[in-house]
Amino acid sequence: MALVTSNFPVIYSSANDDLVCTCLESSLYSQTNFKYICDIYIGGVKVAQLKSFPNPATNYGVFNIGNVVRNYVNSNLTYLPLVAGIRVDIFSNHTRLVECKFGYEYGTNVAQFLNIETRSSSYSNSYNKRRVFNITSTPTMSYKSDKFATNRPATRTNVFLPESGASAAPVLIPFYSITVYPSSPQNLVFRVNRYSKDGTYTLSSAITSTNARIDNTMTQYDMSARSLNAALGSTFIDDNTLYYYVETTIEFAAGQSYTAQTPNFYPYCESKYEVFTLVWLNQYGGYDSYQFSKKSKRSYASEKKSFERIPYNINPANGVMNYVQMSGSTSSKVFVENQIVYDSKFKESMSFNTDIIDEATYDWLSELIISPCVFLYINDSFVPVIIKDSNYDFKKRVNDKVFNLTVNIELQQQMNTQYR
Repeated sequence: MALVTSNFPVIYSSANDDLVCTCLESSLYSQTNFKYICDIYIGGVKVAQLKSFPNPATNYGVFNIGNVVRNYVNSNLTYLPLVAGIRVDIFSNHTRLVECKFGYEYGTNVAQFLNIETRSSSYSNSYNKRRVFNITSTPTMSYKSDKFATNRPATRTNVFLPESGASAAPVLIPFYSITVYPSSPQNLVFRVNRYSKDGTYTLSSAITSTNARIDNTMTQYDMSARSLNAALGSTFIDDNTLYYYVETTIEFAAGQSYTAQTPNFYPYCESKYEVFTLVWLNQYGGYDSYQFSKKSKRSYASEKKSFERIPYNINPANGVMNYVQMSGSTSSKVFVENQIVYDSKFKESMSFNTDIIDEATYDWLSELIISPCVFLYINDSFVPVIIKDSNYDFKKRVNDKVFNLTVNIELQQQMNTQYR
């Protein structure tokens, strides 16, 4: 009576895909009331028990645990910035260790035989842009171990550098750590590399994000000039900066080794149009942001409910009909409403435009269009919005020459006017 698991999802597979497990008991599958059992444990707690009849053709038990696991992974942005720090948030449930204990039951008086075979792996709140066709394929998430988990183009990203005293939007970029080193606390140490317009290069002092290294954890950072300057205690990034990037070091007992760096950020001070920032849940389960610096539009979409009434009043004193409101004045010029709007609701919509962008940036922004979680950053707040665009056509410079991207959004909150 041996039970063997034949298929088990590899580590760092997406919890939003099918996570298919198969097992086989080669001698008992024909017994009365035979069923395979899969007990699912997350955080050491059993969260579900799945049962499966043997497949009629192969006799295997087949379980898709993805339907259960995805209820226990999330990347909820709460935005809790540290004082003079660059860390925004930690998504402690971004990746979950899942343990599956396989067994079976059979018989007229059903008897269960549990925990015969145990398999475990970690799954993340990510997604694949192309379907993984076989179980040996490497999950997308594994390429981001101890790296910045973003598809933001590495060569150039424009970021708005406001005048002194003006508000600045965050430049969000997540970091995904998978290894806990043998020291406590485990820290990430950041240094800003600045290239000035006169050709000089300067390396900043260290910025330490303490207690950031938790196994299989996505940590959200703000790499805006405002955040980095606040952490450094000086105006390190100013209007003489051509571009900067941030390099991270893993700090642990055996020494230090550089592992990752952000894309290059090019500050600009253009203020002809109001700059709007959209923040979205990216492919890897962290949050990216982009600043739309060109002309924007704003509109309302309203929904009204009304009833009709006669378009005149009868004066109770003399029986005279009047098309104007009777307020004791014979010279009233306020006409009677014959259609009363008693309920008016509205939603706000906006349209944003990028500057001229390259193919890599255009491809990266496709994640914004398909993301299920998008925020508009307004007055130091993240306001949930819905992307109204449902189609996205990829562009190539050789075919489309020069192009930008227009994004249409709708604020999720429905507002009411006065009730009547």
